[in-house]
Amino acid sequence: MKKIIIFILLVGCGEQAVVEDDSINTNTKKEKLSKTPEPTPTPTMFEEVSDQAYKLTSEDCTDPDPTDLRSGATMMGCDGSTITGTMEPETLIVEVTPVPTPTIEPTATPTPAPTPDLSNLSPENVRDGVTIAGVEGTLIEESHSECTENNQQGCITNTLFVAADLTNLSASNIKSGVTVVGILGTYPSASSPLEGNTAAADLTDATFDARIKSAATFDYFDSEGNAYSTSGDPDIDAAKIKDGVVIFGTEGEVEDVADLVVSEDDLRYGVQVGDTTGALKLNCRNAADLSNFDAAYLPDNTITGGGPNGAVNEFDTILDYGQAMTIPTQQPINWSEEHFCDETSWVDETVGGSCSSLPAQCIFRERVSGLQWTGERGQMDWASAVADCDSLTTDGGGWRLPTSKELLAAHVHGIHLLIEATPTFAGSPNRMYWTATSESGYSAGEKYGVAVYLMEGINSTYDKDLDLWVMCVR
Repeated sequence: MKKIIIFILLVGCGEQAVVEDDSINTNTKKEKLSKTPEPTPTPTMFEEVSDQAYKLTSEDCTDPDPTDLRSGATMMGCDGSTITGTMEPETLIVEVTPVPTPTIEPTATPTPAPTPDLSNLSPENVRDGVTIAGVEGTLIEESHSECTENNQQGCITNTLFVAADLTNLSASNIKSGVTVVGILGTYPSASSPLEGNTAAADLTDATFDARIKSAATFDYFDSEGNAYSTSGDPDIDAAKIKDGVVIFGTEGEVEDVADLVVSEDDLRYGVQVGDTTGALKLNCRNAADLSNFDAAYLPDNTITGGGPNGAVNEFDTILDYGQAMTIPTQQPINWSEEHFCDETSWVDETVGGSCSSLPAQCIFRERVSGLQWTGERGQMDWASAVADCDSLTTDGGGWRLPTSKELLAAHVHGIHLLIEATPTFAGSPNRMYWTATSESGYSAGEKYGVAVYLMEGINSTYDKDLDLWVMCVR
């Protein structure tokens, strides 16, 4: 317990009492005790001498005892003199017991009520006809009776209404626009394409006309879902269609057939379109030379009309450049020039000039097949002939040794007559020319190759080590 010394000044006539303490530390408190003085009443029996100084006006006046006044305090006497107090303040010892600060326990936070878990609150988890928190249930309770109709729930399956196997139930296996047990089908669509679909563009109503006139590949399907890939025809062009005619959305611009741009190599021999006459001889036949041979009898032993040297027929035809060493040119009756394939079936395409002026660069194109042929390359064995054509760089290269049928077809279309008419193309058709074809049979094919006698179009096999004549094709 700490002791606090308090000085109390005793005052008179309403003076203020002051309590002071001078002992302050962590275990004590300073306190100033004050007593608010009562307001000094204005005496009715006094006469104001100066500010806050009065003198008694009545006869009954007794001067105060200075010992009753605080030391230093003054008071007017009855006769107007000043009386100065001499009383010293008494010292009182007051014991003050500090009041301990009460410990205030914090108010406990109330535990909030738990929030209900509504994650599973959905119609299918609530019984049909029951509503919970605004969710109306759709769950059908088991009836434990057999199903009697489609889409029935809560019943027992049977032979008529069996349980569904949902293993393959997916949007990609359901027809587009059809919903099965809540799954909307997407087949066929971009995300679920038809089987056989490729990366090629689809053929649709919007793209049909454009695709059918383009060389680009596109896909289409038949009614059974079989896939097909093809490409259009870029030749469907307004410049090739008659004016007023519309083909796949393209209206023709050709006002007259004569305006068509057609090559003679695009038309059959003798056919004329505009100013162009076709040059393609597609049905080449043998010719006759009655001075060399004239069949006296037909197969039925009837005599040919006119007898020897009479009318020419197919039985009078002979091999080209036969024993008479001349080219037969006579056409049987009812045949025409269309069936006589000669040098006119060939086009000189020598780069930079003509075959006559540049024999080393000589190139001829056969009209029907479109194949190009070089002039004669000389004599060499079979392996050298293959290598020579493969390495040839004339007009950009791409050359090879022809097959036997290609060389035979060249004979049919008159290459031997071209050689006769253009000696710079080849020395003579009366020669054997190597082909890329070998004799049948593995062991035989290793040793023997096929060569063609250009004058008569005859195949023969020869040892590949022999040197025969060579020309290349592309």
